[in-house]
Amino acid sequence: MKALYFAFLAIVMMFVACDSGSSAESSPYGDKRYERHVPSNESAGACYVYEKGDLYSVVMEQNYGSMGSISVLSQVEIFSDRLAMHEEVSLYGLVASEAVTDYCTAERETYEQGMGGTVTCTKSKITSDAVMEFDVADTKGARKRVIDNLSESCDGFIEDLEANMASLK
Repeated sequence: MKALYFAFLAIVMMFVACDSGSSAESSPYGDKRYERHVPSNESAGACYVYEKGDLYSVVMEQNYGSMGSISVLSQVEIFSDRLAMHEEVSLYGLVASEAVTDYCTAERETYEQGMGGTVTCTKSKITSDAVMEFDVADTKGARKRVIDNLSESCDGFIEDLEANMASLK
């Protein structure tokens, strides 16, 4: 999962050009632009990308049955001169006791050490925030590209989750 955070942030900041063709569906996070589920077991994991004005959200969910679950909300808000990033990792059940330290360490490395942000860790939730100066010359183009990049991060998340599930069999 540590790689997930680094990949998410790298994708957002790279703004690799792509075209988005996903349909919109409304939610509290805005219009749904992309979604992907674990094909063999939809309840095991899902990932969604939303857009609400200049705010882009990715919601990633992992369900480990009686062991608990993990939910990640990563948000990026694009301004002409900076990116504001917010992330919440919520852990439930036995998964929380096993993984919270690793998640907290990964978030501290990324947000505090890597971006000068802040991280708050409790027994079941990690909240991270950072603002980075970033001159986006083509703000309109960046907004269009970020949806595709976040969709690609969903693909990677689901593929990693499928590989992890396969290795447990």
